Amino acid sequence: MTERKSLIDLLLEEAKKRGIYHPTQKVERPLDLEDDALVPPEDRAGYRMLKSNGFAPPFIEERVQLLQDQARIRQERNQLLEVWPTLSDARKRERRAHLHKQYEDVWRRTLDFNLQAPLALHVEGVRVEYELRDFVITINDG
Repeated sequence: MTERKSLIDLLLEEAKKRGIYHPTQKVERPLDLEDDALVPPEDRAGYRMLKSNGFAPPFIEERVQLLQDQARIRQERNQLLEVWPTLSDARKRERRAHLHKQYEDVWRRTLDFNLQAPLALHVEGVRVEYELRDFVITINDG
């Protein structure tokens, strides 16, 4: 049986001859870590472990949920505007109160999030009174 060397073996032998490859010598290399400057130093190791196992830091998941909730409320508001003329007065008051509650809930959650999350990840808050005033103006103009 003849000894055949692969291309990789030939390249490794050439690197040994040139002195740039030492298989028995351990060479320390810096870890290739992604930029985690936004993560507090005391939390970095934990976040790296979570990320390497497919989990995101809690504030990332909360941010995604907040943005989804804001989009959902905008969609519900637009749907409500479409059916507004067909609703009874009692139903209009009920739906407007529900919309107001949703805006306030997401506003509070956004404030809590922005107090805990790194500055670069802050979410713009919902301006409850502005949104409700805009809703009423749209109803009256429509």
